[in-house]
Amino acid sequence: MTPVLAGRLQVRAVLIFLVAVPYTLLLGLTLSVPSWVLWIGLVLAILFGFFMDVVCNFIQKKRWDNDWPPLLFFIAGFVEFILLFESMKMLLPSDLFRGEIIALHYWVIWLISYIFVQHIFHPFKPMYKYSGGRVLSGTDISSRLK
Repeated sequence: MTPVLAGRLQVRAVLIFLVAVPYTLLLGLTLSVPSWVLWIGLVLAILFGFFMDVVCNFIQKKRWDNDWPPLLFFIAGFVEFILLFESMKMLLPSDLFRGEIIALHYWVIWLISYIFVQHIFHPFKPMYKYSGGRVLSGTDISSRLK
């Protein structure tokens, strides 16, 4: 995905606001589960995601090319989902736990985020990969001011 931790965290924060929050609002309006269940899932996914970003950054630095291929992106997402799913199973009462809703919520956000990072984000920020994946970087801002 991105070669530096700051870039990972910035991209995750952007995707939370562009993808996860609007989708959670939409899903909360259309499904029969209370919307607070979805918001708890989103908050847990954010926390686990930031934790996984730190772990993935450590693993990525051990790779010879310091890159994060799509297969590892999927594996990290799967581990994050398992952590989320099991946490939600422990936290929610059994009458509110709906595994299929949690899976739908997580994987739709994951898929949209994956497409955004791998395909849509690059035309808007062509040097994305070469700036460490940072969405906000001092070099971009200072070069535009000159």
